[in-house]
Amino acid sequence: MAINDGLRNKQIEKDADIFQNLAKLNIHLTETNKQLQQDKLDAEANEAHLHLLIDNAPFAIFIQTDWQFAYANKQAVNHFGAKSAHDLIGQPVLNFFHQDYQGIVKQRITELNEREIAQSVLDEIHLRLDGTLVYAQVSAVPLFWKGKNGALVFVNDITERKIAEINLNNHHELLRYAIEHSNNAIAVHDKDMRYIYVSQKYLENFEISNQDIIGKKHCEIFPQSPESWTKAHKDALNGIVTKVDNCEYLRPDGKLEYANWQCRPWYLSDKEIGGFIVYIELITEQKAAEKLIKESEEKFRNLFNDHSAIKFLIDAENGNIVDVNQATVKFYGWSRDTMLRMNIYMINTLSPEQISLEMEKTKDHLKTYFEFKHRKADGSIADVEVYSSRIVIGGKEYLHSIVHDVTERKKNEQLLKLLSNAVNYSPVSVIITNKEGKIEYVNKAFTDINGYSFEEALQKETNLLSSGYHPKSFYDQMWSTILSGKNWTG
Repeated sequence: MAINDGLRNKQIEKDADIFQNLAKLNIHLTETNKQLQQDKLDAEANEAHLHLLIDNAPFAIFIQTDWQFAYANKQAVNHFGAKSAHDLIGQPVLNFFHQDYQGIVKQRITELNEREIAQSVLDEIHLRLDGTLVYAQVSAVPLFWKGKNGALVFVNDITERKIAEINLNNHHELLRYAIEHSNNAIAVHDKDMRYIYVSQKYLENFEISNQDIIGKKHCEIFPQSPESWTKAHKDALNGIVTKVDNCEYLRPDGKLEYANWQCRPWYLSDKEIGGFIVYIELITEQKAAEKLIKESEEKFRNLFNDHSAIKFLIDAENGNIVDVNQATVKFYGWSRDTMLRMNIYMINTLSPEQISLEMEKTKDHLKTYFEFKHRKADGSIADVEVYSSRIVIGGKEYLHSIVHDVTERKKNEQLLKLLSNAVNYSPVSVIITNKEGKIEYVNKAFTDINGYSFEEALQKETNLLSSGYHPKSFYDQMWSTILSGKNWTG
C-alpha cells in the first residue's frame, strides 16, 4: 500500500511537470504568435513605407524579381512609355533594354538575384513600349521582395543630356570638318602660347607633319619667326586682333613665302580670353601667278584690243568699265573715252541690284553665261549673250566679258515660234514627212480630222491615210513631184 502511494505521488509529480511544461510552451507559442503577428504588421508597415518612398521619388524606380517587373512607380511608368504600372508588371525586364546592353544587363541581374551584389551606376539605353530610345543612368541594390530575391533599381533619365552631348559632338565634328577643309591653315594656342590644336593644312604648309607640336610653344617650333608674329600673339591675349596681308616669310631653307594671316583671341564661356587663333593663307603661288600676269599684261592687251569679238573689262567691285576693245566701240556706238567713263549699269537694262547679283555669281564662279539686253548709243536695244569670268590683275578683281550680238537670232526664233503656232493651229490639216515618206510632224487639225494622236502618227507612212480610191500610180506621181522639189496639190 505504501508502495502504491509512492508510485501515485511520483506520477502526480510527473504529470504536474508535464502540465507545467505545456503551460510554458503555450505561453511561448502565444508570445511567438504575437511576435509573428507583430513582424507581419511591421513587414506590412515597412512595405507600405517603401511604397511611399518609391512612389514619391523624383526619379524612376522599379523592383525586379524573377527577371520581371514586380513594381514600378509613376516615374518608371512614364520612363518606359506605359499607361500604368499594370503594363509593366510581369513583363520581362530585358525586353526594355537595347540589344547592345542585353549582355551586361543579364550579368548585373544575375549578380543581384543570385549573389546579392549591389550594382554601381551604368549608362544604358532603354526601349519604350512604342519602340523609341531613352538614355538612362541605372544603379541597383539587392532586395528581398514578397518572398523572392530581386533588386531595387534606380533609373535617372539622361535623354536630354545625351542628345545635347550627341549634338555637341556633331557640332564639334562639323567644326573640325570645316577647319580641315578650309583654305586657311589654322592653329589654336592657349594663354601660355602653347599649341592645343592645329589643322592638317597648317602642318603641311609649314612642313612639320612629322612633329608632335601639341603642348609646345610657337617659338619652340619656329625659333626664327618674325618678331611681328610674337607681338601679334601677345596682342591677341590682350584682346587685339591683328591682320596682315602680303606678309613675306623666309623659311629656314631660304625659300621665300607670302601669306595673308590674322591673329585673334578666343574666349571661354565666362568671356575671359582663353588663348588665340592664328589663320594663315599661303599666297606664294598666287603671288607668282600675279607676276606672270603682270609679265603677260602687254600680250593680253594686244589680244584684247585686236580681237574681233566684243570685249569688256569691268571692275568687279563697282561695275565701272575699265577697258573696251575696238569691236566694242564699233558695236555700241560710243567712243572709247566715253565708254571708259561709263558703268555697266548704264548699258545693261537690268536694275543695279540685279546686275550686282549676277556679277557676284561670276566672282564666285557660280555662273559664266548670261543673256541680257544692252542699250546702244543710238537708243536701240540689242539682245546679247555674255560669257564672263573673274580675273585678277595686280591683285585686283575684274570681270572679263565677251559679248555676242544675238538680236537677229532672237528675232528669227520669235518668227519661227509664230510660224510654228500658225501651222499648229491652222484649220487646214498639215503633215511634214522625211524623204522616205515617214511622218515627222502633224498639226492639231490633222489629229482632229483623222482621229490619230500626234504620237500615233509619228514615224508612220502617209499611206495610213490612203482612201483606197486612187491607184498606186497616183501616189508614185505625187512623191515624184515632191522629191523633185516641186509643189504638189491634190
